[in-house]
Amino acid sequence: MCGSRDSCIFNDDDKSNRSKSGKNLAQILPEKGIALDISRKFYKAEVIKQFINNLSNYPNSFLQLHMSDNQNLAVEMATVGQTTDKNAVYQDGQWLNTQTKRPFLSKNDLMDLVSYARSKNVVLIPEIEAPAHMQAILE
Repeated sequence: MCGSRDSCIFNDDDKSNRSKSGKNLAQILPEKGIALDISRKFYKAEVIKQFINNLSNYPNSFLQLHMSDNQNLAVEMATVGQTTDKNAVYQDGQWLNTQTKRPFLSKNDLMDLVSYARSKNVVLIPEIEAPAHMQAILE
């Protein structure tokens, strides 16, 4: 890992992405990825696809979508009544919960993102945190 012993240097000029020891990042980090908190800072599906495109440049890459927190549940979930056909409006390219006024990804958005990530050889990891940080789900 790129830590205190082998810190990484990212050089945008020559795209070498080598550590101080001269190792290529693919040798140091067998898996590369991003954890994206879409519950606190929502990103539309099209923006998430841009993250997937960037990650597709690296082998063994993943995108973890943190979709629940105390502030928001950022995915359609029938068990809590947040669905596109009930308590939601489509506005400015995103679904909004009419009660909380918070944006969320529809089930179709999520399935499309999973397919898109798979086509780009990126693993998409949807995450609902429990038992902590569930206030948005419980309300």
